[in-house]
Amino acid sequence: MNSEFVGKASHLSQRHPMAVLLSAVAVLHVIVNLQFSGPTYTADEIGYLYNALTLSGAKIEAASSYHLGYALFLAPIFALQLGDWATWIGIVFVNTAFLLGALYFVNATLKVILPDEGGRLWAIGLCGIYPAMVAFSGYAFTQPAITFFFALACYALVRNKGSETQNLTVFGLTVGFLYWIHPTALALAVAAILALSFRCYVSRSSVFASALAVALMVTLMLLHKFIAHPALVDAMAPQN
Repeated sequence: MNSEFVGKASHLSQRHPMAVLLSAVAVLHVIVNLQFSGPTYTADEIGYLYNALTLSGAKIEAASSYHLGYALFLAPIFALQLGDWATWIGIVFVNTAFLLGALYFVNATLKVILPDEGGRLWAIGLCGIYPAMVAFSGYAFTQPAITFFFALACYALVRNKGSETQNLTVFGLTVGFLYWIHPTALALAVAAILALSFRCYVSRSSVFASALAVALMVTLMLLHKFIAHPALVDAMAPQN
């Protein structure tokens, strides 16, 4: 029985090495963070959790400057009203999913620039077990979400499949949404615009797709700054 199981596992790892690697990373992240039953009561965690509670329909008078992008993914967990421990484990699973997704898109990006599969597997494996990456699965911080959307943006920028307009549309939307998650994404937006400008300088055929990406990026950022976030702050402000 054991030899049969080992044989099947070996066959699976040979046919789908990335799937096996990501599964092992997921198990590691969950096991390490199951020992915790709630946030560490840092201001950031409480701010994002209050945002998520408000988005789930709860009434909390705790308006803050924390952006609401990360809370969008936590709100459904609070809406289920599973209890404290189950809710926290749900947050751990969301963070783990973000980090696994980031590794997937890092792998996809490396396929474009690093054809050697062995090298990619080593790179993804080392990233997956990096202590800081494992630890952040157990906090209600924005880092897992930022890592995921940043990796997706990088892949969209270098993707050599599909049309350039499609790829840069995803790039623009992703960079714009990163600002919904954290204000430091403003620096990333500037870098993205510079990268797109250089792309247009190299190839004039990229002008339309790049301009569309910038327009989507800026629109999303303005939407958060002047509509979405003020609405959340208003909903969380004391009524008297």
